[in-house]
Amino acid sequence: MKRKILYFLFILCSVVLVNTVHADDSVNYKTYCKQYSDINERLNCCNQAGNESDINACKKPAFSVCTEKTLLTDREVCCGQITNETDRAACIVEANDTCSSTESVRLSKVASNVKITYEPYEYKPEGFDDENSENYSVIYYWMDIKIYNVTSEVRVTVNNGKNSYSVDINNLNDDGVIVLRETDTSAIKNYTFTIYASSSNCKSKKLRTIKLTLPKYNQYSNRAACADIPQYYLCHQYINFDVDAKNFLKNVENYKTKIEKNEIADTNSKKTGSTTRKLVKTVSDNKYLVIGGIIIIGCVITFIILRNKRRNG
Repeated sequence: MKRKILYFLFILCSVVLVNTVHADDSVNYKTYCKQYSDINERLNCCNQAGNESDINACKKPAFSVCTEKTLLTDREVCCGQITNETDRAACIVEANDTCSSTESVRLSKVASNVKITYEPYEYKPEGFDDENSENYSVIYYWMDIKIYNVTSEVRVTVNNGKNSYSVDINNLNDDGVIVLRETDTSAIKNYTFTIYASSSNCKSKKLRTIKLTLPKYNQYSNRAACADIPQYYLCHQYINFDVDAKNFLKNVENYKTKIEKNEIADTNSKKTGSTTRKLVKTVSDNKYLVIGGIIIIGCVITFIILRNKRRNG
């Protein structure tokens, strides 16, 4: 009986000891297997870690032998040397997800060069100049978004709150600019442009975000009330606010009254006065040339008159 008890205790201790050894080994395999520079030797080492979870935990950093290489092509060649098909596929996935810090910084500089602006575009349809056409004097007020400095290493995702799409070098015009035409200018539009890497090393890595607000077309700007005061903020052609329709004419008249009372400056008059002053200053600064020119012209005219008199005489 005693022998059976001792034998049972011996078996129990052996099982506990084996499990303890394996538990300790599985914790250390991640570090232990790093001593192998060859990817296959390193993965074979990881296969001794014990259960599947421990093996996978050991293999993932083991792929760094390949994934730490700078170029994607070098990383894929390295992964291709793995003999086990499953491990080879897993390594290639890791390699494609790897983007070195140096490459990331370089691509961020490329993205920083991308500039986005907008400018109004007036579209005159066919028949604009034909009095008999239904399009006579019709003008569509649109907005052009212009994206500059897009290279083959980046792509731009455009989102206007309703639609989302991507543009790249394939969308460049002859001037090397991507032009996006917004035909609905009846409301203010908010755009978000996200720049991603499209190069193989860091494909789809988010590099930069640019936000742009497009003003809307001001339908009041073409009214007769605004004809002589285009500088007034309610008469600007494009605006970033809603015009109070009920008080529009009242506000315009108040503005004109203030101009008449000289309470505010009329920028149009200022421009006319400024042009006159510039002309006077130019003549004053070049008075000798002006006087000389007048004398020469006078002499020429006198010569022509005298010559004609002689011929007629």
